[in-house]
Amino acid sequence: MGLRAVEYFEQAFEDCDGRRGVTQVTVDSVHGSSARLLYDDERAADQILSELTILSLELGRGEARRQSQAADIRQALRAEVRKFDADRARLEGRIAFYDAAERAVIATGIGTVAGAATFGVGAFAFPAAAAGHSAWGLAGLSAAAGVAGSGATQAYEIAAGDRDDGYSLAEMGISGGVGGLLGPGVRAAGHAVRAYRGAKACGAPKGVPKVSPKFQTPTNAPQLPPENMPAGMRVRQMPPTEQYPNGYWRLEKPMSNGGWQGIDPSTMKPGTQAQTHVPLPPSGGQ
Repeated sequence: MGLRAVEYFEQAFEDCDGRRGVTQVTVDSVHGSSARLLYDDERAADQILSELTILSLELGRGEARRQSQAADIRQALRAEVRKFDADRARLEGRIAFYDAAERAVIATGIGTVAGAATFGVGAFAFPAAAAGHSAWGLAGLSAAAGVAGSGATQAYEIAAGDRDDGYSLAEMGISGGVGGLLGPGVRAAGHAVRAYRGAKACGAPKGVPKVSPKFQTPTNAPQLPPENMPAGMRVRQMPPTEQYPNGYWRLEKPMSNGGWQGIDPSTMKPGTQAQTHVPLPPSGGQ
């Protein structure tokens, strides 16, 4: 009885050890499966993280490209705006120049017409002015007429609504100055006409005097022209030539045909060129 009990217990212990071994195998199997699952999960997590990192980098590069393109577009737009401003400034400058040129031309035309009209009236009223005398005084009248004409014109344009503003004082001065130049211009023309008529009356060619092949020695000694001349006569002084190194002068009286006749100062009568061409002394030629 006792021996069977011992065998029974031993058999029971062996069954327990066998079951414990099976349990251990099961536990080991479960641990292995858990480890594999954990490893697989870590690999999957790493792969997902890697893919997310790559996607983030791609998104960052795309955003950088978009920002770079936006910066290029902004820079190009700024350049276009600057170019537009420069073109507009050039156009405004040209418009201002053309407007100023138009105003200057109009003012100059007004001054020319007004000055010419005033000078014509003065030359008609004072014959001496037409010959070139007292032209500076008449130039002042011409300038005043130019300014007055310019002022009257701009007042009319403002009253008629053709312009918002009138001409400036500088433009009025331009118109007056153009009119004032007519006086000195006629004065110079008068001197040129008188010189041409004198040269024509004496038979002398225009321009630089040439050497005469029939030159005769002057009968009068070198001397200065007289300070007091008979009424109606004049003295014409000529530049130096080969025969007259210091120049010469000629006393002339008017003729009925409008010309001038040479006079011998020693006899106060008409004479030849040798008698009427009086050499100037060295001091008189300077």
